[in-house]
Amino acid sequence: MYTDPLIEPALLEAQIKKHQKTETPLPLTFGVNIYTDGGCKGRDAGYGVHGYVFCNTPVKTGCGVTGYSTTDFGYIVNNKLVQGVMLSDMFNLSNRGRQDVQIVQPFAYFDGSGSLLDSTNNIGETVAFIRSVDLVERLHKELGITTVHFGIDSKYVINNILTRFDIINNNWCNRSGPIANKEYWQEAFTKLEALACLGIKWTIEWVEGHSDNFGNIQADRLATKGRTAAANGYVYDEFKVQPAQGRWGATGVDMKSNPALYFMADSKWYYDPLMEHEDRDDGLVPLFLGNHDDHEHAGQPNARDCISIGLMRNPPRHLRRLVDVADRLNRVENGYEVRSSFCGVVNNILKPEFEDQILNDGDGFVLLDDETKVALTYDGKEIIRSFSPPLLSIQLMNSFMGLHNIIDRVVADKLMPGDCLTDVTHLFFGLVEGAKNKNVLKVIAPNDASIKAKVGVSFPDANHVYQTLEADVTLTYGTTAPRYRVFGGIKDHNPKVFVLTTYEPVTGFRYYTVTKLSTGEWGIWSNPNGNLQRI
Repeated sequence: MYTDPLIEPALLEAQIKKHQKTETPLPLTFGVNIYTDGGCKGRDAGYGVHGYVFCNTPVKTGCGVTGYSTTDFGYIVNNKLVQGVMLSDMFNLSNRGRQDVQIVQPFAYFDGSGSLLDSTNNIGETVAFIRSVDLVERLHKELGITTVHFGIDSKYVINNILTRFDIINNNWCNRSGPIANKEYWQEAFTKLEALACLGIKWTIEWVEGHSDNFGNIQADRLATKGRTAAANGYVYDEFKVQPAQGRWGATGVDMKSNPALYFMADSKWYYDPLMEHEDRDDGLVPLFLGNHDDHEHAGQPNARDCISIGLMRNPPRHLRRLVDVADRLNRVENGYEVRSSFCGVVNNILKPEFEDQILNDGDGFVLLDDETKVALTYDGKEIIRSFSPPLLSIQLMNSFMGLHNIIDRVVADKLMPGDCLTDVTHLFFGLVEGAKNKNVLKVIAPNDASIKAKVGVSFPDANHVYQTLEADVTLTYGTTAPRYRVFGGIKDHNPKVFVLTTYEPVTGFRYYTVTKLSTGEWGIWSNPNGNLQRI
């Protein structure tokens, strides 16, 4: 069934060399801890398997999971440690009795999940156990493991496992009659017997579901992933093994190599299917970004809202795939298709695990709530939301189009007579002495949520000749200027910050914050309801 090795040979070779350098005279050995879970909604089910392989190398580092430690009998909460040892009476071990639990060094972590169509929760739980036994067989073949500990939250599964001989001897019946899901249990019991033939000793523990057990939390999350895929009609079955070092270190997309992504920080991404952009000659891709107080009133005048546009060379690749998800949120009313605008939560969209899923598997792992018109990740985080009713969102998108025309004038260096561009970089960045007496750019920490700036304003006199005067404007982080952490993200790319003012007949002028990076990428920030100022 499986041909590719679970454990990369280079990873095993590196661990062997590391072990040889220790003072441990014993041969290198491995053990494994496995957590399983199943999930079902309606007839859509999934399974999840999570765990880790550990070795007898002396413990030198933590497991990488904040608040937990890895032991030879699973994860434990750090505050339950007693001098590095915990007694097993905190567990419910089936066949080991009272046992000291030792802190161990994780070698690799693994995650497995799959979808089950037209199924049940008990089948999901059973399949999860079957897949975990398959995993043990493969790890025995590749690493020679001889011990395994199962953490299972399904009493249905545990009871069948512990009474398996009675069930078999009673012609596949239990106390209540013929065993349910017989074909699955025939496979499960056959695989357990195979473990015994291989000399693999196993223990089993009931873990409380939806508790603070980290292993169960991960298995539940993976089972939900499978269930979500089943709800979308997407069938898959996968296992992934990762080295322990660095497994839990990834917290977001690497923005340092793509600094323009900081333009998206803590923002929402807006899209309208009727407002496609033509390819720009400069190769830049416009992304509509910003924030609003609530979805029902998006586009309604509000001095706290922000709209911005990032002109990027390498926007996140999976944004285009999310458009397909949004199309599924469109609805039909009175015989007509309603194609609404939508917005996406950038911080969730940029999570690396979601990026991988949407690129590799499309929208199979996205859960759609038809009632609220919201698309969620399989672990319940909002990805995108349709604007309903769409009227105010049309006004919002019109504001974006006006902003797009303005930034185009700046980028093309084709300012109109009433435009005036003022360099205010010094208000946000300053030079400080760094290593080897080299000056480096540093972000100036704000004393307040806003900065006062003196900028040029161009306006016509009585003879329609444009003059320039100086005016004071207030640049507020997150509304009329980028959020503070944006500046920290772009400081190593020779950033320039400008204030653009545009003449408004009779009333005065509007102002916008503009940023430019050495990569040739641009950003513009404004509040269309709070950037108008009288002369």
